[in-house]
Amino acid sequence: MPAGPTTIALLADHSDLTEQVGVLRWTEWGYGDPSPAEWIAVSEREAGRDELPVTLVAIDDGGSVVGVVGLDVADDALTDEERAARAPWLVGLVVRRDSRRRGVARTLVDALEDVVREHRHDRMWVVTGGDAVDFYRACGWTDVEHLVTSREQLPSTVLVRVLPD
Repeated sequence: MPAGPTTIALLADHSDLTEQVGVLRWTEWGYGDPSPAEWIAVSEREAGRDELPVTLVAIDDGGSVVGVVGLDVADDALTDEERAARAPWLVGLVVRRDSRRRGVARTLVDALEDVVREHRHDRMWVVTGGDAVDFYRACGWTDVEHLVTSREQLPSTVLVRVLPD
């Protein structure tokens, strides 16, 4: 059942939500990190407005973060060589588990396209793996490269989204 978030906004305009964003990312990807502190700090650094990185948040009626996505000049999962001078990169897309399969991720990705255009780009890139590849394909992204990342040794796919005019 489609039920999107109430609001998509820049994290820069809602700095009070930075901790929620960091904890959401830590919960999804923190693996052995005993504390979300570094994830919160990174989220704060990625909360740009006029220059990349920028972060968008999906906020529910109660004022809680249900999803987040970022846009940056690079994805730190890749080396410079693996990025191959491609930019900008969609980074850190995650939706709170109890809000998945309700259109939140697609709404965030669609909103990020506007940010890409505002920064005068005509495409964006993402590196991901597993089921997420199918999500991006369903959103109009195209496979560019399959690789095993040098840093984490993860089988991954680089995809591009050329923005429609």
